[in-house]
Amino acid sequence: MLENEIHINEDNLVFNYQYYKNKTSKNIIAVLKSNAYGHGLIPIAKILDSLNVYMIAVSNIQEGINLRQHNIKTQILILEPIEVKDMLNCYYYHLTPVISSLHQFNKLSKAKFFASLPVHLKIDSGMHRLGVDKEEAIVIKEKLNIYSNLKLTGLLTHLIGIEKIEGYINNQIKHFEEIIDIYNDPSLCIHMTSTSTLDIDSSRTNSIRIGLGLYGLKDPINTKQILSLYSPIINTRKIKQNEYAAYNNTFKAPSNGYIYTIPLGYQSGILLKYKIKPTIDNKVLQVAGNKCMNQTLLFSKQLYFNGEMISIIDEKNTLLDLANRSNVSIYELVCLLNSNIKRVVI
Repeated sequence: MLENEIHINEDNLVFNYQYYKNKTSKNIIAVLKSNAYGHGLIPIAKILDSLNVYMIAVSNIQEGINLRQHNIKTQILILEPIEVKDMLNCYYYHLTPVISSLHQFNKLSKAKFFASLPVHLKIDSGMHRLGVDKEEAIVIKEKLNIYSNLKLTGLLTHLIGIEKIEGYINNQIKHFEEIIDIYNDPSLCIHMTSTSTLDIDSSRTNSIRIGLGLYGLKDPINTKQILSLYSPIINTRKIKQNEYAAYNNTFKAPSNGYIYTIPLGYQSGILLKYKIKPTIDNKVLQVAGNKCMNQTLLFSKQLYFNGEMISIIDEKNTLLDLANRSNVSIYELVCLLNSNIKRVVI
């Protein structure tokens, strides 16, 4: 069957990991949430696992279980809140959940289990998305001495990003450091930042979360994009100049040529608003009308054949270029890539 393929460049991923590893002396927590930002959770995790990355962070317990079932040995941090019913899987699969509220802590700490479950505690330092405030952090510290089924192994927070007022970020760092002092435990894994705030990370932390940077999508000068997307020609039709094609006759052929159908549409995660520049042999094909749910029509005066692969995204026609052309967030662009697209490590 002719199908779309996402190629993952292993050498580029290793290069990016080593770049950040050399840039900081801290432990690296590789953020692989949301299917590794759309790149493919399992293939990315297997490469990083072989590099002995310190920890992998994923969105939810399902992603964590999936990694363990694929023999990933690295420590796994679950970023989204879990429920009491999830605790047994955390024990069984050796997953470390993040506590994000006092309510969640109270529920988990009172559950009766046979051993202590390692957890990280998230502090709301000013983003107001998830996390406990200073007063709640003090309450939790006191209760940890009472309830023995939770063992605190880490503290974390999330900065608003360097795009905002740096004075606010400095206040976030100060707030977080105050809570580090309250807990006063040098054995804790302490992390508060991501790729975008690497250069302003606190000296009080010992670990750092790296997300977009691993995939070459934060620093295109010093890192390399690891993802390419290809789609095969599944149908070829001649078209005459001024003849129409596509839904509602939205394309009119500028000359005699060919209409090519590829099995890529908005169901694949390539939305209508994305301004793709498909290429083959370094020649750009014109998108003929609006994308369909599962197909896109392309036009060219050149003759190509069924089975030839059209490049949608590659190292020359990059994800960042597409995001900028389409005026969309790079996060949206990669995370919406359908998980059913075949991933190939090259």
